[in-house]
Amino acid sequence: MCTQHPESHVLRAMCVPGCPVDSFTVAILTLYLWPSVLGSIFPLNQDRWRPYFHYSPHYGFMNDPNGLVEYKGEYHLYYQCNPYAPIVGHVHWCHAVSRDLIRWEPLPIALFEYNNSMPFSGSCVVYNDSLVAIYTRSYDTGTQTQNVAISHDNGRTFAEYPGNPVIDIGSSSFRDPQVFYHIPTGEFKMAVALAGEHCIRFYGSADLIHWRKLSDFCKAGNQGINYECPNLVRLPTEGGGRKWVLFISINPGAPQGGSTTQYFVGDFDGTTFTPDDYATKPLDFGKDNYALQFYSNVDPPTAIAWLSNWQYCNETPTATDDSGWRGMMTLPRTFRLVPTADNGLILAQTPLLNHVQRAAVEHGDNSRRVLPKGNKPLEICLNVNLKRGSRVVLYLQSAFDEQLEWGYDANNGQLWVDRGKTKGFRQRFFTDKVSAAVIPESTTSIDLCAFYDRSCFELYASNGTRVCSSLVFFKLDPVLLQVEIVGEGDITNLTVNTLSL
Repeated sequence: MCTQHPESHVLRAMCVPGCPVDSFTVAILTLYLWPSVLGSIFPLNQDRWRPYFHYSPHYGFMNDPNGLVEYKGEYHLYYQCNPYAPIVGHVHWCHAVSRDLIRWEPLPIALFEYNNSMPFSGSCVVYNDSLVAIYTRSYDTGTQTQNVAISHDNGRTFAEYPGNPVIDIGSSSFRDPQVFYHIPTGEFKMAVALAGEHCIRFYGSADLIHWRKLSDFCKAGNQGINYECPNLVRLPTEGGGRKWVLFISINPGAPQGGSTTQYFVGDFDGTTFTPDDYATKPLDFGKDNYALQFYSNVDPPTAIAWLSNWQYCNETPTATDDSGWRGMMTLPRTFRLVPTADNGLILAQTPLLNHVQRAAVEHGDNSRRVLPKGNKPLEICLNVNLKRGSRVVLYLQSAFDEQLEWGYDANNGQLWVDRGKTKGFRQRFFTDKVSAAVIPESTTSIDLCAFYDRSCFELYASNGTRVCSSLVFFKLDPVLLQVEIVGEGDITNLTVNTLSL
């Protein structure tokens, strides 16, 4: 449900949607038609690495998800993009919509670069039955300000508020506002990054135009070089309660290299966020999950992140003479908090794939399955009981002596993913192996559920409390899944499905 709020006369008076720079009319009309033109040139799913269920651009470069909101039956996905080339630069807000978070329709660009400035990351809320974007505009001079734009046509186009910027502190490191309506105080709240200062600043506003500073949350967890893309949300806990969680992305400086996202569980009183502790808690132990953003008005809490890493996002092999695109999003996920043995709370994630068709891959047994041709998306779920000192290993293999490996070691409680034996992409920071400690209810039994989608891999383990998002590029399509138990153990369930719309 979308909450209605008192009307802002300032926002109501904003101009009819349109581009504020007349000299760009031809360029904008070209970009407006860009998705349909490119759809005929580069049809989705025709090139072998383009994922089916992870949204990717028809052409150009994609990074942070922006403005996630549900409005009149449509889920909106805005995102940072370069519509001209498959490398970072010339930032715009590109746009797609979906009714099920799986089938996406690309739409014309929503926010443009103009007057030596670009629209950086931000969010959208429903206000007076319109969509309002609150985002960072970054200028060639280095200044970054918070701006407002409103849509009168279901999020297709936006008109800039004539009084922009709505917040300007004279900073070159002030970006990525997340805005949400806080019912207890009856006003909007903003979380925005003071990136180089390693602070998240909170603001409050009754009308999205006039903002006052509330508090700062600074220098917690893994600081890296920059704090970016904060998200403050209330997540459900077991037993029916809710707790506030603050997500902060950092880049560079992730433990595994490059960019990552961490989170803090705590309380928010409408002014100040107070964490339960300051320990570093990673959202994902893979290298390819950044800039997580939640839908501002969807329950259960649902989010999407960018599935790549700033260490190599400009070099991935999906850009060729025939198909020039880079970047993709994670699967949409729901989030909850589950208790730990020491009376703490940790994040648990569940991928949303409710509207896909599953076909069982049955050619084989509990130790191997022969895969159908065509590099089809796969769902691979395993439950296993292991004796101490044993481990389970899964191999997704091609006929070119390639394999993607993942597994669990019951001796040391380690979960791992290794993409080092795939041969479609080599780069010095494209790390082979990542791992995470797992503390399941029993140290000798575990659930592993993986989703392979042509050039990406998501693993959910231990009831979704350990998640790995990873790009993976096979030189040849995988043809075989093998499962190996080293030591002693029993596979209680192995389900392998191909996925389709």
